[in-house]
Amino acid sequence: MYDEIREVFQNDINQKKLVGYKHSKTGGIRTPYDIMKPTDKRKLIQKVEISNMFETIIPKEEFETKTAAEKKNMLTYWRTKYSNKEIMLALDVKSQGGFAALLKDLGVPLKTRGGSRRGNVKKEVSAAAAAVPAIEIVGGLKLEYNGCYDSVELGKILTKLQLLTDGEENKFIVTIQLKESL
Repeated sequence: MYDEIREVFQNDINQKKLVGYKHSKTGGIRTPYDIMKPTDKRKLIQKVEISNMFETIIPKEEFETKTAAEKKNMLTYWRTKYSNKEIMLALDVKSQGGFAALLKDLGVPLKTRGGSRRGNVKKEVSAAAAAVPAIEIVGGLKLEYNGCYDSVELGKILTKLQLLTDGEENKFIVTIQLKESL
């Protein structure tokens, strides 16, 4: 059986040689690059520039030629970088309702909104407050989170606290204050 496999392998190699495959010194298939002079190879080497095709907002006419998936990806990225007004202006969308309908049709995820619909209540938590907890380990562990967090971030914080305290024999004093931010 081993001899049969070896024979099939050798036949395959011989057929490739007949077809014109040449093996380079590195063991791969030989390409035109392999037979070029070093000076010609150096001419081919250039600086590589990387850019994101979604980086700038494209005109409405060009946007309309894209597929629905491309439109969704573009709008999702643009909303992280630009304001809705800038996007609406570039895409020539006249109203907030038209823009919302476009987002809904394409399935673009909505931005998380903080805020209350109950009236004008002053913010008590600064949005610029540190998102990193203050940690004090003097005479025990003390964590303090001060900031404005969305529901996903709160879930992560609570999960971290659970992992931190899991298996500990000591009891912990916990004070939780949750206010809706505007």
